[in-house]
Amino acid sequence: MDRIKRLTNFANRAKIAFVVEGKRDKLALNKLGFLNVVSISGKSCEKVVNEILKSNFKEVTIATDFDKEGELLRSKLRFLLQKHKVKINSFYLNFLKSFKIVKIEELNSLIKEIFR
Repeated sequence: MDRIKRLTNFANRAKIAFVVEGKRDKLALNKLGFLNVVSISGKSCEKVVNEILKSNFKEVTIATDFDKEGELLRSKLRFLLQKHKVKINSFYLNFLKSFKIVKIEELNSLIKEIFR
């Protein structure tokens, strides 16, 4: 719990953005304490990239689901963001992966366990 708080505080102060697929994913990361979460939610990848560029985030973690669709989306977003020289932060993605989830929204049930 203490580690999660330190990580979220650092990410928020460092202006690291998190890109997720949907509203429930965004809610899950917000519940953990991450503030700079951008939801794709029906937008094109290009529109999401433009939103990130306008917001002047220093780094981006592409926190799409760990299924085939999420992997493809992550790959496309990584390509587009790197084209604009945006730094991709994999640390937080690996941190989320350590929870052994497939979908980011599954964090909601883990959060309930953590905060009991």
